[in-house]
Amino acid sequence: MTTYTRASAPRRLPLIGHAAGLRDPLSLLTSLPQYGDLVSLWIGPAHLLIVCHPDLARDVLTHDRIYDKGGMLYERLREVIGSGVGSCPSDAHRGQRRLVQPAFHRSRMAGYAAEMTRQLALESGRWRDGGTLAVYPALTSVTSRIIAKTLFSSDEITAHTDEFAAAMSTMLQSMALRMLVPPAWDRLPLPGRHRFQRARIRMRHISAQIITHYRATGIDEPDVLSMLLAARTDIGEPLSDNAIIDEITTLYLAGTETNASTLSWACHLVAEHPNVQRRLHDEADAVLGRRAATWDDIGQLVYTRQIIDETLRLCPPGWLLTRTATTDAELGGVPIPRGTTVAVSPYILHHNPDFWPDPQTFDPDRWAEPGRPRTDAYVPFAGGARKCLGSNFALAQTTLSLATIAATWHLESLPGPVHRGIGATLTPNRLRLRLHRHPPGHRHRQPPMPRNRPALEVSQANTSTAGIRDESQRKG
Repeated sequence: MTTYTRASAPRRLPLIGHAAGLRDPLSLLTSLPQYGDLVSLWIGPAHLLIVCHPDLARDVLTHDRIYDKGGMLYERLREVIGSGVGSCPSDAHRGQRRLVQPAFHRSRMAGYAAEMTRQLALESGRWRDGGTLAVYPALTSVTSRIIAKTLFSSDEITAHTDEFAAAMSTMLQSMALRMLVPPAWDRLPLPGRHRFQRARIRMRHISAQIITHYRATGIDEPDVLSMLLAARTDIGEPLSDNAIIDEITTLYLAGTETNASTLSWACHLVAEHPNVQRRLHDEADAVLGRRAATWDDIGQLVYTRQIIDETLRLCPPGWLLTRTATTDAELGGVPIPRGTTVAVSPYILHHNPDFWPDPQTFDPDRWAEPGRPRTDAYVPFAGGARKCLGSNFALAQTTLSLATIAATWHLESLPGPVHRGIGATLTPNRLRLRLHRHPPGHRHRQPPMPRNRPALEVSQANTSTAGIRDESQRKG
């Protein structure tokens, strides 16, 4: 029987606890497993119990009625997305998931995939040979248009859809800092506070206008909004406008920032590793030639998918998941009092050398068959009943997009560190790559990489749009 240990993180300061470590939160988190399997942290007076062992993380994620979504991160997230399927309490979750899950059925994926590659083609058509690309903004634009079309596919409301996307973009820019500070601090003149509130009101107003138009005109499209308007609760009632707005806001947020982050990190890591990029081009040449990837190609894009899996391991967008104990419980033999905030960090689990050989190294081959690693320590989409219902959508989008890019473009790294934005998600800010057109059978030469160059070089840059930056320079 495995024995699990509990400890408190060292260097707790009066009043602020371990808050000083938030200057470099990822280094703080990855230091915790050396102290125990469950480690206590204090952010001011707030206590978090950090789970550092995959067995215990699995218990937390699969027992969602005991460890319900809660804690400061989710309280702040609900201010943005309401109580949609991604943030609602467990007693409402199963009913809400039943209503939303059909939108992500496999039968719908081919249609979504066509929109994915169409939007990427529109974006990449503006790229130029030898030009420099601001990667994350460009790919965020793509993913936002994809998810907007998934939610509202009617051409009659294109102007409303663009307004909705603009309001959501403004909210996202201000949300990262809000996620990391307690609600009491809202009275302080924090950057972007008023801009966030105005954008939130605008977003909900536009959403209500779109819903009203769908209802008034009888629009019935193969999109999420039409499905939600037709849905009925367990007692046969239609969903309220507020409930529908919460769901579409949740899905928009989940489908935009997380997918853009994953694809941006993948492009960066591919550019930093010439051998990986060469094999990616070889697969794209063999499967696609110079055309965009389609849903029918996804089974042949094996190495591309390995790159995505490894990117999600190194740079999981959802780097911290908080839960609240709804009752007195026991975790690994350790008593957990009711009300305790328990945090599972995919970043901790994905970088633990006890479960991942050489965890800081970017190695897509660790996902090759046979011999794929154990999945208990791999939770980029959480797990259990609250596992992200759009995980297959996300994997399809990032795999098809990366392959489509590789079919046409060779990515070249530029000097300088990447700024790792740490807010609601883990984002690559100020990431710029040089683009070179890639005809099949021809590869641009790239200067040899220095030995032992880190997979990710990061530096600190504190701004209102990204909250806190991780400043450690290391692999991973």
